Amino acid sequence: IDFPSKLYRIELNAFEGNNFTEIVVPESITWLDKGAFYNCLELTKFKIPGTIQNLVYSQSGDMSLFFLSNVFSGKDGYKIPEGLTAIDIYGPKITSYFFGSGDCPQVDINLSEGLTVIDAYAFSGAKMVKKVTLPSTLKTINSDAFRQSLITEITIPRSIQSISERAFKDCLNLKTVNFENGDLNAS
Repeated sequence: IDFPSKLYRIELNAFEGNNFTEIVVPESITWLDKGAFYNCLELTKFKIPGTIQNLVYSQSGDMSLFFLSNVFSGKDGYKIPEGLTAIDIYGPKITSYFFGSGDCPQVDINLSEGLTVIDAYAFSGAKMVKKVTLPSTLKTINSDAFRQSLITEITIPRSIQSISERAFKDCLNLKTVNFENGDLNAS
């Protein structure tokens, strides 16, 4: 899909059931509703900015923060396409509660070069996250960033300057942590 540069909002179920194979959501999008890409089962590439901050309404009418997993949810639950094995996230920052804790299949997450901060709680409780590839530009992982996520593996780049308290607390599936630089001071 080629989105126009002035588009800032994609509403509820806007592209439900389409046969897209690749979607790149531009940075101009600040509002992405639940189910926006629900049942797009041919999707093999999905790239999204890490700075979407809109509020969305759940089926019960409660208001919650944007959760990436919600863009693939609909009346039958989550339907992440089988061919979609990784999600690319770009931009300078990933906002708090970006992933949420919805039940859905696990995928690898690739964070693009230029990202410098992973905000507090960005991946907290995220069940869809399996392996995260961090960029060489990352400087800060804030508190509780990956807390209680199902992450299994991560490599911390040389560029990292700070890993805050509880960043990986209760990540019971985390088996492999590789540090590219052995001189890290975790705060």
